Amino acid sequence: MLKSVLIFFILGLSFTISEAQNLTVVDSLEKLLLVMKEDTNRVKVLNNLSWEYRKSNSEKALGYANKALPLAEKFNWEKGKATCFSRIGLINYWQNKLDIANEYYSMSLKINKKINNKSGIAENYIHFSYIYEDKGNYAKALEYNDEALKIYQELNEKNEIASCLVSSGNLNLYQQNYPSALENYLNSLTIFEEQKNVHGLAISYNNIGLIYRYQSNYEKALEYFFKGLKTKEEGKITQGISDSYTNIGAIYVNEKKYDLGLEYFFKALELDTKNNLKKNMAKLYGNIAVVYRNQEKYELALEYNIKALKLKEELNDKNSLVSSYNNIAAYYFSQQQYEQTIEYHQKGLKLAKELNDKKGMQNSYEGFINVYDKQNNHQKALEYYKLYSQIKDSIYSLATNQQLSEMQTKYETEKKEKEIRVLIQETEIQGLRLGTQQSELAKQQLEAETKEKEIILLNKNREIQQMVVDKQESELNYQIMETKNKTTEVALLSKDNKIQQTELSRQKMLRNSIGASLGLMLVLAFVIYRGYLRKQQANQELELKNKKIETAHNIIEQNRDEIAQKNKDITDSINYAKKIQQAMLPPLDLINQALPDSFVLFKPKDIVSGDFYWFSPFFTQNLGSIDANQPFSESGVIFAACDCTGHGVPGAFMSMIGNAQLNHIIVEKGIYNPAQALTHLNRNIKNSLKQSSDGVKSRDGMDIALTSLQWNNNQPKPDTKSEFTNQKQLNSTIKLQFSGAYRPIWIIKNGSTDIQSSFIHNKDESSSPNTFSKNPSSQIIEIQGDKTSIGGFTEDEYKFTNHEIELQKGDCFYIFTDGYVDQFGGEKNKKYKSSRLKELLLSICHLPMEEQKSILDSTIENWKGHFEQIDDICMIGVRV
Repeated sequence: MLKSVLIFFILGLSFTISEAQNLTVVDSLEKLLLVMKEDTNRVKVLNNLSWEYRKSNSEKALGYANKALPLAEKFNWEKGKATCFSRIGLINYWQNKLDIANEYYSMSLKINKKINNKSGIAENYIHFSYIYEDKGNYAKALEYNDEALKIYQELNEKNEIASCLVSSGNLNLYQQNYPSALENYLNSLTIFEEQKNVHGLAISYNNIGLIYRYQSNYEKALEYFFKGLKTKEEGKITQGISDSYTNIGAIYVNEKKYDLGLEYFFKALELDTKNNLKKNMAKLYGNIAVVYRNQEKYELALEYNIKALKLKEELNDKNSLVSSYNNIAAYYFSQQQYEQTIEYHQKGLKLAKELNDKKGMQNSYEGFINVYDKQNNHQKALEYYKLYSQIKDSIYSLATNQQLSEMQTKYETEKKEKEIRVLIQETEIQGLRLGTQQSELAKQQLEAETKEKEIILLNKNREIQQMVVDKQESELNYQIMETKNKTTEVALLSKDNKIQQTELSRQKMLRNSIGASLGLMLVLAFVIYRGYLRKQQANQELELKNKKIETAHNIIEQNRDEIAQKNKDITDSINYAKKIQQAMLPPLDLINQALPDSFVLFKPKDIVSGDFYWFSPFFTQNLGSIDANQPFSESGVIFAACDCTGHGVPGAFMSMIGNAQLNHIIVEKGIYNPAQALTHLNRNIKNSLKQSSDGVKSRDGMDIALTSLQWNNNQPKPDTKSEFTNQKQLNSTIKLQFSGAYRPIWIIKNGSTDIQSSFIHNKDESSSPNTFSKNPSSQIIEIQGDKTSIGGFTEDEYKFTNHEIELQKGDCFYIFTDGYVDQFGGEKNKKYKSSRLKELLLSICHLPMEEQKSILDSTIENWKGHFEQIDDICMIGVRV
């Protein structure tokens, strides 16, 4: 039994199998209960029903457990009594009646110790651990969990060892011992991976994510939470999916992505409300309230906090009540209603101290600091800050002296305010006295500055006069220079005339050269331009071709994507059809409880199968006799191996029709005679497919082997664990009836050869590929079915043949479809054939049926090798 840790005000993780599967198991167990006599097996079925109803219907669960207890006492079955006490205790635990649960666990533990039932003792210790965990006594809970772990290690129960490690991690996490918690979770993860335990893997992923969340490594936390979610979805752990939504939502809230957080919280709330999981609902109400408070939607926050508080008070969930009190106090604080804030923080602090909940105490202290600071009661705020720092240091080992110093300074500042005001007033008076003296000094200083400015002005006037004189001298010098320059220019003009003549001759020559060059360049430019035009045309043609190629490529890509999507859609649809087909098949647990030494080997070729097996118990006294001439009432089972036309999707459609018709004919109409049932089945199949109508080309149908096994109510059912061992019971006979459509039944007698049949085969082929030694005292009796199919070309009113044979205890029989013997393989890629299968069954018939199934499975896999499976395979074996 696994119990996971909680997140975000300790949000719960629990898991169950899917609802549809649970209803199937319950329905099967209740049907089986109708045909069972009062013995220890009936106690087991009653206890199993109590377990299945433990969460969905506690009254029914308690009723079944109370029926099992007197029956176990009647047979003086101590182990059964211990299980009954444990079941009753568990039901009270789920109803939160912890003290009553503790009493029944104690009675169960006393019996388990008396009979030295170590696995039962370990289970009791785990239950005690859960009780102390819910009471908040984590140290005591860890002590009981460690005792259970020691026993499971001694018994080498891998899955239970991993479960105990998960519980140890939870209890360490509650006490903020994160390194030990992470070590426990990683060790459990290793074991669950080895055991391929998807439930355990989902819980370990979740809890490792929690550790990263508490370390504020949100990216890592989300990685493990999404791993856990994927594992739960694949394993159909519906309640576990709800808790993954909760944990993922909590991370998004930590990252202030409030809309995403609310989206996942409401997904979780929808599933938990559907399953009536009040404890989880209360915690989700609290989480939603926190998000609304952070979004400043205070009215919504209060509404959800009150919803959470009412549920927690109804469940008496003290651990979670602390967070609700603090959350409601936070709402009143945001509304500046400080008296109500203090009232709810006091309630939360009182309960947190009672539970030794350090985190809750820390949150309450923080609330007191904020409210007293708003009320300017700094001494109270400082008092609670010291308590807050102490509890925070004990959790995280961090120093917070800086904030404490700030609070101390604020408090001391308040005391000295009056002294500071007095000093300010005295300073202002002295300033007034000094004001007059400073005014006189300023006046004298202003007069001195005025005289200084007059002196500076006189100096500037002298400088200006000097600058005017200097300017006149400069202009005179400039006129003299101009005269000299003009004389020089006249001399230079005559030289320039000569130079210009020479330059004109040179320019004329240059113009001629340039003209010739331009002509040549024009010719060259024309050639280049013509080449450019041709290249442009070629580029345009190439670009057009590229566009056509690109368009074709895009079309191909689009078609490929569409084909891939369609293939995915088709595959998804077929996978969903597989779930429907698997849900249609009878539960193997039901078959094993009715026929303990039996097996069903079922290997579809494709995702869905054209082969299927069918099974139902019956009780002729209530439901009608198999044979009108039968002088006494009987009970038994009826089952079939069916091979529909085709395989894959077409075969699966036929299998659905066949299964529905068998339920209608045998279960609803009560026709238990195999031949009569096949006659009705043939008629109904032909009518369903309209094969009797003119012009209808459908000739689909099925081959089938239908067998009923009946025993007198005064004699034991076939059970390898039966306590009836006297010679009379060993020699008692069991009636077998068989009818087939193209499919036989093979019977292997337990050392006897006195059966009269024209279909006995006992070959001795030395070429058999199997390595098993043949049982020399056994032989195969083969009873052939009718040489016609169900539906197709078979006449509407065809009457099938019924075969009846008396079996002795220890006899075996097998029914199967043709997929096993028709499989190609071996070194020469040939069919396996019936002769090889007979040799194999003769060599292993003395083994338990479960071992025979394993050998048959491995043999056909080895024979097939790398070749493809050509048909669906279905085989049923039973030892009476």
